Amino acid sequence: MNRVDGGHTRCSASISSPDGPWEIVTKELRVPGLREVLIRVHASDICNSDHFAKSGTWPGIQFPRVTGHEVIGRVAGVGADILTTDKEGQYKLGALVGVGWNGGYCGRCEACRAGNAWVCLEGQVTGFTFDGGHAEYMYAPETGELLPGSGCVMWRTEET
Repeated sequence: MNRVDGGHTRCSASISSPDGPWEIVTKELRVPGLREVLIRVHASDICNSDHFAKSGTWPGIQFPRVTGHEVIGRVAGVGADILTTDKEGQYKLGALVGVGWNGGYCGRCEACRAGNAWVCLEGQVTGFTFDGGHAEYMYAPETGELLPGSGCVMWRTEET
């Protein structure tokens, strides 16, 4: 259930070093990881916090980096583990999804077990700990794709 079978590329707006210029780069598309969702980006907003990535002042940020955590797009592929567990078809190809700041959580640490995934010890931040949506396609952890009204900043909805 993937539209990506290798040999395809995507363009991204990348920062190669702290305070470096934005550069349009071409990257290979790959099949999503076991618990990843590949999203064809339709829109990605520039947020004030993107300057922390560009300046290199975000703790632990690694370069090159593609920012963007206010993303709208459609599912273009899903990882193999999602295919076997997504009985309700929430990640069907073409489904409309949104990706926000919270890029995923572990589900195992004390904060997660207490229902506070937003302070997960292994929490991800879209566009800071993994590449974000200033690109034609992006990869997002399945744990960051949640139903609307879940209380998290990431959400997913069906096309109406």
